[in-house]
Amino acid sequence: MSYKWWGSKFEKYSQFIHGFILGLGGVIAISLIVILGLKNVDDGRFALITLATLFYGPVAGSMSFLVILCLLLMLKRAYIFLYIILGITLILNTTFMKRFFDRRKSTYTYVTILFIAAVNNILAVIVSIFISPEYGQVVESQRHFILIFIQFVLLVMLLSSVIKKEKANDGYISALLLSKSDLEAQNEEIRALYEEMAATEEALQANYDELFEYRWKLEESEKRYSRVITASEEGFFDYYPVTKVWFVSDRFCNIFGFEAEESNIVTNSFFNRLGEKGAKISACFDSPKAWQEKNRFSEEIQILCKDEIYRWAQINAIAERDEIGRLMRITGSLLDINQRKIEQEKVEFYAFHDPVTGFLNEDYFVEAILHHSGKSLVILYVAIYDFRRFAMIYGSKIADIIQYQLGIYIHEIFDKAITYSHIRSGVFGVLLNDEAETIEYIRTNIKELENLYKQDLFIGNYNINISLMFPYCINNKDLSIEEVMEHIEVTYEHCNDKKITYKLQGFSSVYFKNKSYIKQVSNYLFKAISEELFTVMYQPQFEEGRIIGVEALARLSHPTMGFIPPDVFIPIAEELGIIHEIDQLIINESCQMIANLNRTRGWTLKLSVNLSFLDLISEQIIKNFIGIGERYGLNKGLLSFEITETAISKYIEGLHSSLKMISEAGIKIELDDFGTGYSSLKYLGELPVEVIKIDKAFVATIEASPKMKGLVQLMIDVGHLLNLTVVAEGIENIEQFRILESLNCNRYQGYYFSKPLSEPDLIQFAEDNLNHDVKK
Repeated sequence: MSYKWWGSKFEKYSQFIHGFILGLGGVIAISLIVILGLKNVDDGRFALITLATLFYGPVAGSMSFLVILCLLLMLKRAYIFLYIILGITLILNTTFMKRFFDRRKSTYTYVTILFIAAVNNILAVIVSIFISPEYGQVVESQRHFILIFIQFVLLVMLLSSVIKKEKANDGYISALLLSKSDLEAQNEEIRALYEEMAATEEALQANYDELFEYRWKLEESEKRYSRVITASEEGFFDYYPVTKVWFVSDRFCNIFGFEAEESNIVTNSFFNRLGEKGAKISACFDSPKAWQEKNRFSEEIQILCKDEIYRWAQINAIAERDEIGRLMRITGSLLDINQRKIEQEKVEFYAFHDPVTGFLNEDYFVEAILHHSGKSLVILYVAIYDFRRFAMIYGSKIADIIQYQLGIYIHEIFDKAITYSHIRSGVFGVLLNDEAETIEYIRTNIKELENLYKQDLFIGNYNINISLMFPYCINNKDLSIEEVMEHIEVTYEHCNDKKITYKLQGFSSVYFKNKSYIKQVSNYLFKAISEELFTVMYQPQFEEGRIIGVEALARLSHPTMGFIPPDVFIPIAEELGIIHEIDQLIINESCQMIANLNRTRGWTLKLSVNLSFLDLISEQIIKNFIGIGERYGLNKGLLSFEITETAISKYIEGLHSSLKMISEAGIKIELDDFGTGYSSLKYLGELPVEVIKIDKAFVATIEASPKMKGLVQLMIDVGHLLNLTVVAEGIENIEQFRILESLNCNRYQGYYFSKPLSEPDLIQFAEDNLNHDVKK
């Protein structure tokens, strides 16, 4: 048994271990001899000590000796001292002889072992005789010497064979351990090789990853390029002039109207499809001289598409040449710009054309005047009177139809004109040469237009009546274009303000003064609204000798211009689109005042307020006005809205819903200036009108004209027939009052009874006269 089986950590105790094991062998042998009771048999103790010392060293021999000694002491054998001396002597002799043979590099063969055993046996006998000279022992020793020697030798030979086998096993084990060490060394080499291979693998993996990333980037780049090509509105091409080979994208074919599968048709007929610039483009694709010193070109061209229609496209290309200047490759793109060119043409068209009617516009008209600035010219406007109001009532579609129709008439009638243009909504300009017969020519054409428009126009469900204005000015060589346009514009404004229709009206410097006044009033109106500078005056109305209500009248004064008449600032406010703000101020203030009087004094005074037709076309404005009356509790027969007959007669179709809303809210509708317009009795019967007011123009001549008296009588009778209340306004003397009273007029209003009063004066007047009969 080898200590190496137990592990290398027991190597330093090997002699102890082998000596102990051999000693145990001796113990077993002695125990068997004792148990079996054998006589004259050597127990082999000295042979074990000799072999332990020879093969493993003196420590091993001493260990065996001690183990056997312990057994002998336990058995209480005699001659213990002799045994001790013999054991020490054999250990020392064997150690000496072992070293002797080791120096001669002799192996432990059986001869050598036999020699050492013989020497030890002889030495044991000698020592025994010397230590125990007793006769019995010596005789015994002599008698059995040969037998003991033979037993000793056989035992030594047997044990040496066993030990040699054990040694051989140890050698085999050592070889195995050496092989293990070699294997471990090889394993280390293999591990190092593996690590080297792993490092190489990592490097290869890194290279692979880098190559994979490069490949991925390349694929992504190709995909991105493909997506760009697919998503782009441009068609791309690659052309090789030497081989005449084309490579084109799908979009390139699509621009020509072909599918991608039909690319051969496109490339084979490409140069024949380029319209007027085909020859130039073809030269660029075939000759380096056409490129001159540049390597790129860009051109807008027309291409013939599959449907045989020419469309606009933009071609961009770059050239690649060889070292001697030959064209090797042309790469470029084709972009469809047909829609852009159409839009561009539209922009160019609309730069000098009206987008609604398609007629030439003011810019073109001005350019025409400048182009003929060396001549004397007549600038004529043909304009629809009060067109803004007309458009608000009938809507933009009807207004556009009317304008277009008028433009056609102007084109047909003014055949000698240099040009004509649509200046702005409702206004056309006609440019003529200033010749002797030009004015007469214009008057003749005005008459023709008047004949066309004197009858009402029927458009859709509307019965429309319009009037035309004809302002003009003459352009002499000393006037700038700005001055010319200012002259014609101020003449137009004069015609519109004075309602000069179907009459040729020339420019006058007086118009500039009127224009300045109107401009001042216009500017002041905005301030008057924001600062509430309007004053409300109240003119009493009488019925059966008592004051029963008032009409609220708006008044405005300027710090330097003084009093501004209502017939001046009201049309301007309508033109500026701010009349509803003024009306709202008047309604709010007058409703508040009348409501306070009725509440505090127990009166039931009625209130009438004038509305513009512009208020009536907006339902939201009407709702606001109704809300004011409701807030002050006047919507139960105490509040009336006055509307002029002219507004109703001209814009009846657009006012139905507003008038119905007013009536349903409990507010009465009064028809003002009755008799001055062209209202139909049919409309008067259909509309929710409850009061008609006879205009003062009829009352003023009622004394002197029996016809006028009869006409007033007719109006009163019609009103009563329709169950309407009739009010006569503008009564200035008792005679007029007596006649109207005899004609059964219901209510009276005028300076004969009272002029318009301020709030304090009205209160005093009402308190003095409310319970008294009017002057008879």
